[in-house]
Amino acid sequence: MKHAHVVITALLAWSAPAFGRAKDRPRIAVIGSGIGGSSAAFFLRQELGVQAVIDVYEAEPQAGGRLLEFTYLNSTYEAGGSIIYSGNRYMSDLATSMGLTKVEPPKTLWRYGMSLFWLKRTVAKALDKFLTIYALQNEGFTFATPAELWSKIGLNDYVNMTIADHLWSAVGEHTLLERELVYAVNRVNYNQDNDLNALAGLISLVTLVGGDLFKIKEGNAKVAQKLLGVAGARLHFEVTVTGVASTDTQQYKLLAGNESLGEYDAVLIAAPLELAGIAFNIDGATDPPAPQHPFQTTHATFVRGRLRSEYFSVEEGKGMPQTVLLTEDGQGEVFSSIALYERLEDGDGVYKLFSRKPLHTGLLDGLFGAGAWRTLFHRRWSAYPKLQPQHSAAAPPVILYAGHGIFYVNALEATVSAMEVLVIAARNAALLARQWLAADADGADASAAAPSLATEASSSSGGSSGSGSGGGGAVPSLDVQRAPPGGGSDTGADVVMGAADVLVEL
Repeated sequence: MKHAHVVITALLAWSAPAFGRAKDRPRIAVIGSGIGGSSAAFFLRQELGVQAVIDVYEAEPQAGGRLLEFTYLNSTYEAGGSIIYSGNRYMSDLATSMGLTKVEPPKTLWRYGMSLFWLKRTVAKALDKFLTIYALQNEGFTFATPAELWSKIGLNDYVNMTIADHLWSAVGEHTLLERELVYAVNRVNYNQDNDLNALAGLISLVTLVGGDLFKIKEGNAKVAQKLLGVAGARLHFEVTVTGVASTDTQQYKLLAGNESLGEYDAVLIAAPLELAGIAFNIDGATDPPAPQHPFQTTHATFVRGRLRSEYFSVEEGKGMPQTVLLTEDGQGEVFSSIALYERLEDGDGVYKLFSRKPLHTGLLDGLFGAGAWRTLFHRRWSAYPKLQPQHSAAAPPVILYAGHGIFYVNALEATVSAMEVLVIAARNAALLARQWLAADADGADASAAAPSLATEASSSSGGSSGSGSGGGGAVPSLDVQRAPPGGGSDTGADVVMGAADVLVEL
């Protein structure tokens, strides 16, 4: 792919948008500081300018949500969301613009015949449609429900069938590739089988049509932390929001138990409502149906030891592979995948094991030898919604209450759960929030208040930096808005300011 260099400049001088509801200094609350919440804060700063007050509430003591790493012997290991596709334009560009280092994760090689060709073609068709999202968002397109987005870009039918059924319709048979590669990738990515919806399944396979995978050397959670710094958000850690209530002044009060956390002109919820336990009290509004999407439990376990070849019936002397993935024929196994993350000086390996249940001692003795292993880290996650086919209209709305400024970032996750999808959803919520805040009592067109987000671009190749026939032209501008200095949260958390000029390689 050809490269272009785009200098992203902080627009400190453009005139602020007019806010009909919030006057000159809108206050916005973001609940959750994972990649959805942090990128929502970032895009809110872009859309609302330096005068907006952005408060981010997080129940945990650090930002990152389901992005989490731990350190062992000076090495950082990803225990949550682990890998990023280079074609994910928001995640890739944001990581670069924040000065973070991209490194390659361990690779897996596959060998299949013509069925791989047909699978690549099927994935490419879906990817071309998905890539049109970026151009649409650059033009200000917003969606009030996931169904509006998937219908707009021609992917709605993919949500309504399983990946197995979709591949059957495309290839005409159930192939070895489907039972092995597709099944294994879905177990690794979602800990789910080939009965998940076709859109989620195909997005898991995007590297088949080009591009690479990467992770962040400093830890993927650093993307979220850096975004919050650039956004100049006030951070409130170890605060669990339990309620959102409307007020007589057309604002929204956030509650932690009986304690008021403040009143806001708009609220963005960037945490799964199925897990967050937030109660709503919105005068004159009918509560939307509570999301009923069960979440897939995933256990991430890091073990130090040496895999026994006998467990896998590998002939002596041939050596153990670095990655073990579960195929459809291996569904009886407790683990979903095993990956060697690092080989230590004494010959031991640091392995990451995914499973649906805790790994018992007997299994680990079988894998590594009795008493010859040590657990370094374990985390139980409610990692992803169960992504079975559903009518996309069954997904929760983004605008939770018609005529109100409460926006649900994670609504899109009911159909596809991925870091890039949450960033797309976050930008959509920020656009909707600006439209809501800019609307005045006379119902003026909110889009008229949109600031112009200009970039300076100089091409090192003279060609386009887009990829894929559905790329929609230029990569989204990521103009950095610096918040006023002297910020800081009520809980004492520091606000790290972003640089005015950031070089992004696209």
